Amino acid sequence: MVLVGDIALVGAPAELFTQLGLEIKNQPPFRHTSVVGLANDWIGCLPDQAAHKLAGYQVWAGYHSYAELVSGERLVDQAVTMLAPLAAACEQGL
Repeated sequence: MVLVGDIALVGAPAELFTQLGLEIKNQPPFRHTSVVGLANDWIGCLPDQAAHKLAGYQVWAGYHSYAELVSGERLVDQAVTMLAPLAAACEQGL
């Protein structure tokens, strides 16, 4: 994660399905949050659980995706968790 002014950049090692990226972007604590896909690794497409149920584009296990069913939601939870201390440090002027 990188903070530039009031913009937080969240790196994800996958091509996140739209809903996952929106869940990261729409949560506080920063006014602007952008998700950068394929950052530092490539684990393939990462769908959310709802997309898995629809069995559409790139949700089946294969060479294009090395993640399990709940990996997308876990990544969102971890990203949001990691943003909190970054925001606290900013408030303290660190």
